[in-house]
This record gives sequence, C-alpha cells and structure tokens, in this order.
Amino acid sequence: MRLDEVHGVIVTSDPLDWHRVEADNGSFLNTFVVESTLDAQGAEMFSGLEIDGHFGRAAYRPDVSLGIAWGLRYEGGRTWQEDWATYPDRTIRAYWADVFYAGMLVDRHLLLNVDGGRCFLPTPHLDYDTTDVSNPILIERYVDRVEHGLARLVDGLGGGVSEFDSYFDRSGIQLRDS
Repeated sequence: MRLDEVHGVIVTSDPLDWHRVEADNGSFLNTFVVESTLDAQGAEMFSGLEIDGHFGRAAYRPDVSLGIAWGLRYEGGRTWQEDWATYPDRTIRAYWADVFYAGMLVDRHLLLNVDGGRCFLPTPHLDYDTTDVSNPILIERYVDRVEHGLARLVDGLGGGVSEFDSYFDRSGIQLRDS
C-alpha cells in the first residue's frame, strides 16, 4: 500500500471500519520521560522516570496491516488556551496520533483535545499576511484533508457519540484540499 492510499483510507473510512483495541494497560508503543527538578542552587537533578504511551489503538478491518494509535502526550501533557477555542472549557491538551502500516510508522499528526477532553481536532496551520513584517496579520487557520480525516476518525473511535463536525465548525478552522 502506498502512502497516498493509506491517506485515502483515513479520509474515507468510518469508525465502524476499524477494530478498536482497548489499551488500558498500555499500547506497547511507549516512551520514557525523565523528570527533573532544580536543587537549591538551581542545578537540575533527576527526580523520576515516567512511562508515557498511546492510550488508544485501532486496526483497519479490511486490511489489519493498517493501524492507528493515539494518546501519546505532547510536551508532557501541558495545557494551554487558544483564542479560537471558545468552548465551555477552554483547556487544550495535545496528543500524537500515529499511523502504522505493517508495523512501520508511516505518518504522525498532532491532535488537539479540546473542551476538557470532549473532542479531538486537528492542529491548524496558520497563514499570515506579512506585507508589513512588523505587524503580520492572521489570514486563516487551516488543515488538509488527511489531518481533518485523522482527527475525525480518532474522535469517532473514542467510544462515545462524536460531535467532531460541530466542534470543527465552531473552531473556524478551514479545510484546504491540498
């Protein structure tokens, strides 16, 4: 399968086309995070080791060589807010979503978990008018079809009723066919 075919499946498939594998005890796609603190003199010192990994996995039913995994925390799970995320809970946290074919990582995208964890959205690219370099003006927030499709798919695999389309529309992020 070529990468454009993988992307085509992601964009056109439905969550029912995927078999979700519960990963409560880990996805076996883990990373180690070294935690450190500063001592009284400001020197960094080791304080612990944490294991982080994807909390969700799914296999594509028509071809189980294709799989996705999501939930590996971005920047240790830090939260922030964006002006466009005007949901009741303005908290945003990001997670990596990885696409695998025959066990090989073939694509990776950062998904934004918005409104206190109620929806996954794609991370928008920003397009600026830089005519006046001292005052760039944001023209558009946008994503491509694959980014949109992967976020929609992961949100739909979450187990509850997906409200992806409503959240995406409210975000003001534009879908570009690129």
